[in-house]
Amino acid sequence: MKHLLVIFIFFATSPVPFCLSQDEVPGVALPKEAADLLFEYEVLEAEIEKPIEELNLHYLNRLSDLKLEFQKEGDLDGVLVVSKESDTIQVTGKPPFMHIAEEPPQLVESRRIYEKARERLEARLAPEIRANKELFLRKLSNVKLTLTQEGRLDEALVVKNVIDEIEEQQLSPDEKNGSVTMKMQVDSMSHLFLQGNLLWYDHAEGKGAPVGQHQGDFATFINDEIEWMPVWKGDVTSPFNAGLGIPAEEPAAKLKVSVANGRGWAEIIEQPSAENDFTAKVELRDESKLGKTFLGSDWMEIEIFW
Repeated sequence: MKHLLVIFIFFATSPVPFCLSQDEVPGVALPKEAADLLFEYEVLEAEIEKPIEELNLHYLNRLSDLKLEFQKEGDLDGVLVVSKESDTIQVTGKPPFMHIAEEPPQLVESRRIYEKARERLEARLAPEIRANKELFLRKLSNVKLTLTQEGRLDEALVVKNVIDEIEEQQLSPDEKNGSVTMKMQVDSMSHLFLQGNLLWYDHAEGKGAPVGQHQGDFATFINDEIEWMPVWKGDVTSPFNAGLGIPAEEPAAKLKVSVANGRGWAEIIEQPSAENDFTAKVELRDESKLGKTFLGSDWMEIEIFW
């Protein structure tokens, strides 16, 4: 899990982590009133999503059977592909969203059956999930009001930050100053830099293969429109003008990142400022929050917005 103050909230049928940094309200924990609401919300959410968990278990059992079949046949590639599928399901609750290599037909057919069943389940559960989230937000707003009236302003600010973060995750593109969606292959850990219209990768502090370089040479997809093939010069790629339009002057933009798909996670570890020539640094990790590295590489889809 993320370090700092971490609160996990589940808004959809797949987990979406919400993280509040203590730097925003130093030394102030989430008030008990809000923490109790969070626990109540998570219990209800888990109950609502139980059918999806059960479906995932059935699919994981099928993957386990397939893995044994390929193992008996001496099909190492089949074993590795199925293992990756299983790892991703267990971490994200969903299968990998991009499939570049040729896959065994047994896996393709099993995934098709699973995804069709899951789509029906998600459609049926969506109204209940949405209602639970809206009720949670209303109750949090009441807690914020009470804390403010009682003069517990620091605690009220913590709750306000939670509400703001939740609502920001639900913003439509028209409600954001700017955003970019990127899909890239990540192996262990690497860094993405953004400055104005430019972006580039730097693997000097990375682990594993550079972005897009594990067992091949893969492009990065930007906003589902641009296919960027990074040109590596040692540990760094040449800057690419993606027309991002991130402000490169004061007031500096505050960037946020969310992982839409993939088993890993991403984090803004340096915000744009005058001191760093308005350059943001994003850490990309194909590993668990506890630092466990997954087998092979995986595709990650992130959205960065400001």
